[in-house]
Amino acid sequence: MNKEEILNQIARIFKVSNTRSPDPRVIYIQSLHLLKVKDASGIFYKYLACFDVKNTDPHVLHSTALAALQAFSESLKNGLIDEKPMRIKIQGEVISDLLAQAEVLLDNNEIHPSASVVIIGASLEAFLRNWCLNENIEVQGKPSLDTFSKALKENELITKQDVKDLTSWGGLRNSAAHGNFAEVEDRNRIRLMLEGVNLFIRKCT
Repeated sequence: MNKEEILNQIARIFKVSNTRSPDPRVIYIQSLHLLKVKDASGIFYKYLACFDVKNTDPHVLHSTALAALQAFSESLKNGLIDEKPMRIKIQGEVISDLLAQAEVLLDNNEIHPSASVVIIGASLEAFLRNWCLNENIEVQGKPSLDTFSKALKENELITKQDVKDLTSWGGLRNSAAHGNFAEVEDRNRIRLMLEGVNLFIRKCT
């Protein structure tokens, strides 16, 4: 399935969503399946997969699925996602585009802030991963925000305060990814996270 076919599938799901469906969860399930297959990074898929389908309001599932599809579609159109496995590049403008999408979602009161947290965290992890690769730094343990930041600190590329900030942001990202939404429902807190990540990336590029 190439880019055009993926976009056509997304358009089809949006078209179905505008018709009367016996169960709004149909849109959620279709969206989840498409993202599972085509979102190689897992950024958008993991967010949707966090929801408890049985205990979540079907209309919340419906609207959240459409929001995730819209963000995925815009990323695909803007070249941030390949038809094949996704690759987030280190170039500042690309990471900034992803963070801008997170800000758009954060400004939408109908979308839970956890959606922004997942995108911010994934963008930050991609930035750190590419930084380590560019510096030929060997990372010990499972690739993660923690292991990347530890490796960069050991090579004196970031400060002790940077590590503290990265650990804090990583904690918020983990809360969102594991469905602990109470930890990431304060929009002001998430906005501070977004601003902090933006400043950190600008400082390091």
